[in-house]
Amino acid sequence: MSKQTIRYSQNSKEIETLKQTSAYYDLHKRDSLVMNYADIVKVDYNTRKNIITPRNIKSFFVQNNNYMSTRAFKDLNKCIVIPVGIIYQYSNDQIIEAYGY
Repeated sequence: MSKQTIRYSQNSKEIETLKQTSAYYDLHKRDSLVMNYADIVKVDYNTRKNIITPRNIKSFFVQNNNYMSTRAFKDLNKCIVIPVGIIYQYSNDQIIEAYGY
């Protein structure tokens, strides 16, 4: 009996890709960020009307980050929790569909 690979666990390739993608996003390394997306990716954030294609993924993230001066909160007396839902579909260790809400 062969041992099956456990997918979508803390140490799976998909989770590592997600961690890497998040780190690239936070560090504004957009050229590296795009490498985790397949050439056929469909990215959809907050709407299903404006699908982002591989060609314009980088410009989307550049424009999106320009709207915010910072994503950090410095007031230590308050805690703001912002729930985010992100759904990724993978193929060959690359993201082929992404939905964020």
